[in-house]
Amino acid sequence: MKARTNKRARMSGYTLVEVMLAVAILAVGATGILGLQGMAIRGNQEANEYATATRTVEFWLDRYRMDALAWRTGGAGTLSSPALFNNTELMRSMPAAGSTGWFVPVPASAGTFPPAAQLTANGNPAPPAGAPTPVYCTQANMTWVYGGTAVRVDVQTFWRRRGWVNTEGTLNCPAIPDRNLYHVVRASTLVRWMPENPRRETAP
Repeated sequence: MKARTNKRARMSGYTLVEVMLAVAILAVGATGILGLQGMAIRGNQEANEYATATRTVEFWLDRYRMDALAWRTGGAGTLSSPALFNNTELMRSMPAAGSTGWFVPVPASAGTFPPAAQLTANGNPAPPAGAPTPVYCTQANMTWVYGGTAVRVDVQTFWRRRGWVNTEGTLNCPAIPDRNLYHVVRASTLVRWMPENPRRETAP
């Protein structure tokens, strides 16, 4: 009779200690899963920010390549001068020597592509109506590589690290962003003088 009672007691269920251990293990596992989810969300947000900045840099590099097609006066032996860029929209601020330093790229007139009206105050393509405006700073720097013939264009887009705000105009755009405070995406391209009547090479 006693052996039967002990067997029934052992089969009666889990003890309170076992239940508490199970709950503790589940809590630890759930905390880890929630932490991973938070990291994944932050990683996706950061990837989207980098993608937006990269697209902005590529946007401006393409615009400068297009603008250079209107650079018709120049060539080897030509004195470097801002007057070489009278037919351009983005390159008119090119100095006679050296580089421009970092500046916000803005077209000289509203009739060019992109129109100035489609840009934010910080030099970024304006988002669609009703869409949130991310805060990025976009700057360009033009440097003579070969006098009268070739110019290197550097474009950088940067934004504050975690804690940035979503209101255009609240971000002060420094000329040299502190890498401890900002994420930076930078790229370069080389634009060349395009003669109006390029010489065509003929096969012998």
